[in-house]
Amino acid sequence: MAEDSQYKGELWNKRAIKLLNLFSWDMIGDSGMDLEGSDGEKYGIDSLYSFKDPAKDIPESLILEAKSYKTTSFSKSKLQEWIDRLNIKILELRNSEYLIERFPIFKDISTLKIGLIFIWFDDIENYKEYRQKFLEILSEIKVSSRTFRNGVYNKIYVIDNDLISKLCSLYTVVREFNENFKFYYPSAFIHERAVQRSAVLSLDYFFSKFILGQLKSSGKRYDTNIVFYWGELDVRSFEMLKSILKSYSFVDQEFKLVIYKYKRDDDEFRKILPQIKKSYENENIEFDIKDMNSCTELPTFIIND
Repeated sequence: MAEDSQYKGELWNKRAIKLLNLFSWDMIGDSGMDLEGSDGEKYGIDSLYSFKDPAKDIPESLILEAKSYKTTSFSKSKLQEWIDRLNIKILELRNSEYLIERFPIFKDISTLKIGLIFIWFDDIENYKEYRQKFLEILSEIKVSSRTFRNGVYNKIYVIDNDLISKLCSLYTVVREFNENFKFYYPSAFIHERAVQRSAVLSLDYFFSKFILGQLKSSGKRYDTNIVFYWGELDVRSFEMLKSILKSYSFVDQEFKLVIYKYKRDDDEFRKILPQIKKSYENENIEFDIKDMNSCTELPTFIIND
């Protein structure tokens, strides 16, 4: 039983690594490492990562933990145990001389303060009904006061099937654009810094209801604004989205605007689609709405080696 659990953990770690790599995150070292902390203890690490956050001057660093579990075996105490343990790993490795000696890159990237837990519930047939319970558990989790040390707060993020599926769906569109596409970071989104375009998907975007990008559909100039949207499918929500996009100068008559919505079977949306299109086209822009495929199961580009 323990061997089966270890195998599933290692398998899911490989899949989580593959997903992060697809969005131009950089793995540090190997997977499945034992690293010495500042307390002299060894800590098992699934993976270390760095990624360029457009809102920061230097790349961020984090510890990735990957879990594969059944909804029937999951509990608040289990998640609390994982988070407490990851919190300790971050604190002890942050000031570890061994870590810097083994990976000199830590001299040039941010202080280690982020943890990311991927949880894939493999009994997919039970997941949809279980997810509300999972969100309730997540809302009740507490992080130890030891999170704050030497003026630095730890941040621990938890991702489950729902968000993993959305990231996979996002990639099914992005990969068709090849090098002609970049994620777009408006100034207001990155603390008033200059607008940035990047192949890197930021951690903030992971949890956003929408993600912006720009595409060169022909030639060398960006000519299409792309919005990946996971919000509600009603007229009011699309009007609010349009207002936000306008505040980011993302509704531009010189650019085509394409919104990719997360595909759902929704007859009501088909009824209001003409109204939504008309509202956007009234801005005198070329406009379209398309679907992202719904990846309720892991796609082959994640599963296959």
